[in-house]
Amino acid sequence: MNKVSFKAKVIAANTIVLAAIIIAVCFFVVNGIYGLSYDMHEKSLKSHAYAINNVIYQTIMANEGAIAAELSSHATSLAETVFSKYNITCFIYDTEAGFLASSETDFPEALLSPKAKSAVAGKYEGVYALKHNGINHIAVFAPLADAQAENYGMIALLWPMRQEMKTTSRVITVFAIIGVFFAIISVLVYNSAYKVLFKPFRELGNDIASFPKDGSKFALRDVYSKEDELQGIIAGVNGLIEHANERSAHASSIKFSFVAGISALQDAVVAINLLGEPMVTNDKFSQYFPSDTDYFAVVSYIDEAIKKAHAGNEPIDTEFELDERNFLATACPVPGIPNSSIAVIKDVTSIKKMEQAQRKFISSISHELRTPLTTIKGYIDLLERRGTGDPEVTSKALATTSSEIARLLRLVDELLNLDSYSSMEFDLIFSNIAPDELIAEAVAQMNMASEETGILVHYNRISLPNIKGDRDRLKQVFLNIIDNAVKYSDPGNAVRVIASFDAEFLEVAVRDYGVGIPSNMQEKVFDTFYRVEEDRSRLRGGVGLGLSIVRNIVRRHNGSVSIESLPDQGTLVTLKLPLAIKKEGSEDAAS
Repeated sequence: MNKVSFKAKVIAANTIVLAAIIIAVCFFVVNGIYGLSYDMHEKSLKSHAYAINNVIYQTIMANEGAIAAELSSHATSLAETVFSKYNITCFIYDTEAGFLASSETDFPEALLSPKAKSAVAGKYEGVYALKHNGINHIAVFAPLADAQAENYGMIALLWPMRQEMKTTSRVITVFAIIGVFFAIISVLVYNSAYKVLFKPFRELGNDIASFPKDGSKFALRDVYSKEDELQGIIAGVNGLIEHANERSAHASSIKFSFVAGISALQDAVVAINLLGEPMVTNDKFSQYFPSDTDYFAVVSYIDEAIKKAHAGNEPIDTEFELDERNFLATACPVPGIPNSSIAVIKDVTSIKKMEQAQRKFISSISHELRTPLTTIKGYIDLLERRGTGDPEVTSKALATTSSEIARLLRLVDELLNLDSYSSMEFDLIFSNIAPDELIAEAVAQMNMASEETGILVHYNRISLPNIKGDRDRLKQVFLNIIDNAVKYSDPGNAVRVIASFDAEFLEVAVRDYGVGIPSNMQEKVFDTFYRVEEDRSRLRGGVGLGLSIVRNIVRRHNGSVSIESLPDQGTLVTLKLPLAIKKEGSEDAAS
């Protein structure tokens, strides 16, 4: 938005002052006219009140009844008599401000009633300003008294200020017309005066605007012939220019040396002044942050580091993220230039990604190794408790331990393949699998591992058709799902595993009655490192990888996994696997 010119400001200011003067004069004139009319009518009504009192009293005395009773019974005719004789609206009240009659039917008595009560309190006298239907009225209250000055009633004389309001309206209109006329004249006069008075300053400004940009010397010509204050301004500006030329030459030399030095750096460099504006940047900075928006975003991120660097007079490091990239900035004061800073900014996005991938890989491998080690420990504990006296238990413990050790050896062999490091995935070895036997093994292992918690896993075995898949990976799937169910159940609860099948799919459902999962978190539980309850997961050793691994393995078997859950009512995890996988699909999935 363009700024308002100085010329426009001068004209506007003078016009506003003139308008304020006209409005003030109009205000005083209008109030003076209206106030004089108001005072005149007030005095007139008070004068008529005395005469009206005599007329009413003489009319009442012509009858022989009690004076108060006569006033009440003849109030209407008395009010109309007053109006016909004096052309003044009259309201008649008794001594208690009770309304008796009036000569006006259009003016509501309810507006006068509160004033009448006030007048009674003021010894039946009072002057009030009222407004009805947009018209101002004067109401003068006066007592009705007999020859002995005893009050027997009260009258209110009402006079509308219609004519006065019309007069003041005309006056305001006249002043408005005068104001517009003078405003136009003032704009023309001030515009002409401005051209004459400020001509020397305009020429001076034009000369200043034509200064050379390279810092070479430049002297102003004399734009004003008279020896006055303007010549002093010109001389002062010339002196400032000479000083600025010297400073500019020195700064240019320093800037050249600085730019030459930072141009060779592989990191982004920016020098910032007190106002947060860039004094100089290198090419790398322009590559990282090409727009002005990027620059101000960078300044906002490193502002705190700059303040600390100035406070301690030492470099300060800070990290920030911009446009999905990570940066490390080192800020420090610029020696010899007060309130200036320099920041060296390094793009560490690739380093951050490597660190994240490393953490993810370590966590994934830890999760891979934990399950077989837990199983081996469980059977060793079983042998320690029961000994080797039971050949069946001993045989089963040794067979399971041997199987899990073989699984560990396979994991170690796969770790030697560096491709697994980057993808966090392993090859699948497909074979025919009896799912009922596989589920039963996983349940038995989990029951052994969860004896201390008192949480039992129930599985009613049924005859199930074979499927094709990687036996170790699918066992890991069942172990992870059941382990999660046990992990988020309370001691003494049960976990149920139900298997079924149709023409195409095997379906395994794991149901627990634990804490449940809020609806807004159910999809997130499949994300890597996501945990619903941090404290419970940390206590049981969870890192948020179990269901992420489950979904990955199931998808590579062309299956699906879903969750249904309600808080404090438990969770149902449903796993679906195809009953038959074509050979080509197996090879694709395993690749």
